Parts: sequence; structure tokens; C-alpha cells
Amino acid sequence: MGLCGSGGFEARYQERTQNIQKFIQKLNIPDKDVRKVYKKFEKIDLDGGGEVGIDEFFDCFHLTWSTFGERVFLIMEVSGDHKLGFDEFFVGLFNYCTCTHKGLVRFAFDMFDVDHSGSISRAEVRQLYRLVKGKSSNVTTGQLRVKKKKARKTTAQEADELMNKMDSDGDGEITFAEFEKFEKKMSSLLYPA
Repeated sequence: MGLCGSGGFEARYQERTQNIQKFIQKLNIPDKDVRKVYKKFEKIDLDGGGEVGIDEFFDCFHLTWSTFGERVFLIMEVSGDHKLGFDEFFVGLFNYCTCTHKGLVRFAFDMFDVDHSGSISRAEVRQLYRLVKGKSSNVTTGQLRVKKKKARKTTAQEADELMNKMDSDGDGEITFAEFEKFEKKMSSLLYPA
């Protein structure tokens, strides 16, 4: 007989990696690496239910709760139950950690493109800007000081300014090409992602 609990770990590991074995094999990911991630997953899964809820996810990665962070969690969560099974956790983590810079730019673009239309509308820029800023559009975010005090800008006004800078052809929509071009000038755009 093995150590106390070791048989339980192996059975849980085999069960929870069953759905992603082809993915693991196709990418030639060493079993020892998958096991390391699974052990971390079990540490995050504080209640031992086999799934990671959003609170456990935020606690583990020391994230401050935000609607933007919740959307990132929900991108990884594909089953619709608002919890990450190990398969979702592993694939999401793998995708994020192995992303190229262009992949991260695409990820950020997709965060803005809520309706998945292939372009970003003014309303989508405003919505994500509010999520990142954590404020509603009627709250002021500060004021610029020049010789004369200027009126405070709302997050909606700031979002509109951002939209106008990114929408280089002025058609009211931001394409991926425009987004990518703007990101090269202002890489801090990807900071929240």
C-alpha cells in the first residue's frame, strides 16, 4: 500500500485529466508538468469540490475583485456553470501563458469586442472602460490642471477620447488592425489583460 491519500490523488488526477488527454499528448506536455498544475489546482480548490469558483480563483492569484477580472475568469470558464473544472483551468492557463504578444493583443481585442462582431463599437469601449476603471459613467475621474481649471471628465468622456484615438479611419468601429496599430503606440492598453 502507498502513503495515506496517495491513491485518492491518483484517482482524482486520472479522472480530472481524462477530458484533456488528447490535448496534453498532442502538445507533448510532460506528465510531471500537468501533475504540478493539478496539485496547484487542488490547493486553489479550497472546498475540495473538484472545481474552482471565482472567489477561490481571485484569492489564489491575489487579485482584487473587478468586473473586468470576472470577465477574464469567464473566458476560461466554458461550461457555463461559473466554475472552472481542471480541464478548463489547465487549457485556459496554458493558452494564456503560451500566448505570443500578438495573441495577447487579440485577447485584449476580444475582451472589448463583447458581441464578437469582429470590431469594437463605441458602446463596447465605454463598457470595458467602465469595467477597468471600476466606476460608472456619471462619476468624475479627476481634472486636468492647466492655467485655468477644466471641467472634470466622466469615464464616458475618457472612453470616447480613447475611441477617437483608436478609430483611425473615423468610421465609428475599431477593427483589429486599428487596435493592433494603436497598441504599438500605447502598450499600456494591454496592462489590465
